[in-house]
Amino acid sequence: FAVAPVGVMGCIAVGLANGAVWTLAPIYAHDHHMTKGLLALFMNAFTLGGAFIQIPVGRLSDHMDRRHIIAGVSVLAACVGLALTAFSLWQMTHFSLLMNTWPVISSGVIQGLGVGLVYVPLSTVAFTTPPAHLRNEGTAFFNLLRNVGSSIGISVVMFLLTQNTQRLHATLAEHVTPYNDTDNPAAM
Repeated sequence: FAVAPVGVMGCIAVGLANGAVWTLAPIYAHDHHMTKGLLALFMNAFTLGGAFIQIPVGRLSDHMDRRHIIAGVSVLAACVGLALTAFSLWQMTHFSLLMNTWPVISSGVIQGLGVGLVYVPLSTVAFTTPPAHLRNEGTAFFNLLRNVGSSIGISVVMFLLTQNTQRLHATLAEHVTPYNDTDNPAAM
């Protein structure tokens, strides 16, 4: 943490966001009777979107002074990446059983692009200052922190999902009585 505090915090934040999507997407797909192929298409679109943007940004950081990458490209890429990720998550709130595969693919590619734009500057920040002999340990620690962030993200999302489900159930139960006219065969 003392060597790259921004890298540590950013890695945890990336894990928070991605862990929930990667873990809960299969559950969502199963509950909404999506095919395994559609789910695989979404996950692959996410991965390909991230790879598509990480390669050119990574090559750019190899050919320029890393301080310029950290200062300029990182801020711009992180802002654009966060905006793309937020937009793709907003798109996912409109998923339904009646949609075709295009919204699933496009939201996955957009989210992959967004995460890729955040991840490359984050890696640059995290691995610029440690000495070369600590890079193996740094890589392991980087992945550990991302996984810790993923675990926290999954836990928070599941907690919120459970709380909101209970709250909605209680709200519905307040308004359902045996004397309601709607859908009551005895009242008809």
